[in-house]
Amino acid sequence: MRVTSTEQRLTVVPDRLHAARARRGWTLHQAAARCGLSAAHLSRLESGARLPSVSALLQLADAYAVPVARLLGDDSPHAADPAAVLRGAEVRVVAGDGMSCASLTAALPSPLIQALRVTVHPDRERAGFARHPGEEWLYALSGLLWLDLDDDRELLAAGDVAHFDAGRAHRLGAADGSPATALLVVAASRTELAGMHR
Repeated sequence: MRVTSTEQRLTVVPDRLHAARARRGWTLHQAAARCGLSAAHLSRLESGARLPSVSALLQLADAYAVPVARLLGDDSPHAADPAAVLRGAEVRVVAGDGMSCASLTAALPSPLIQALRVTVHPDRERAGFARHPGEEWLYALSGLLWLDLDDDRELLAAGDVAHFDAGRAHRLGAADGSPATALLVVAASRTELAGMHR
């Protein structure tokens, strides 16, 4: 089933999170520990009381070994194709907590790489720091973003690029009172990628 309407997209996320955990046979506490989230937060995500941040989606997808697109409601048959084209009208967007995330790898989900178009709205509350395995590559498309890496803050204008170890504490926000958009690519850790070539 491919989810299409905005309302459906927002309501499918909690069910997808619960189903992914159930398929693993994990308790809420076991899943939370593996995802690096508190059990209370995971419970709120599964009940729909809160929508997951990009970081939480990445942590959950990694722990459950499913593509982010699947958690966002995309079960497209393209997953088995060696190549795929995702048309703009097919891109799934989930909005919440001052951000909108569009999964750009939904047509060909991969456990090694996730590409997202992220729009950060100026009214977004300052999120806590995220940390997860792998690397992130961020390309600012429009607006002005701030990127906190540990204790350092970088301002990114359209055309600027940041690449960093996602195990570092990081968070993202809109810097000038206007929405800011970026292409975010998250890759599995170098160790995981190196293991694929043995």
